[in-house]
Amino acid sequence: MAAARGLKPIGRQSEAFNHLDTVRALCHDLRQPVAAILLLAAAESCDTRRRMDGILDQAQWLAEMVEGVIGDAADDVPRRVDVVDLASRCVLRA
Repeated sequence: MAAARGLKPIGRQSEAFNHLDTVRALCHDLRQPVAAILLLAAAESCDTRRRMDGILDQAQWLAEMVEGVIGDAADDVPRRVDVVDLASRCVLRA
């Protein structure tokens, strides 16, 4: 259907413009846990164990977030997408 409309297939090479948005979105999501780690590390309270537990929790959250973004990248297979059909379905669901 995409070829009949003269649409280009979407693959890794043609998605280069999306990489910047992906990186920006990931950086946005990383800001909160990084800020929490910095605050916990700089806190001057005596409760070291609690602070270290908080840092560990935030670091694990960061690791899971990054793994969620890049973990399956090697298994990605480029494929054709009919963007008109995709957009139509999105409009219908909205």
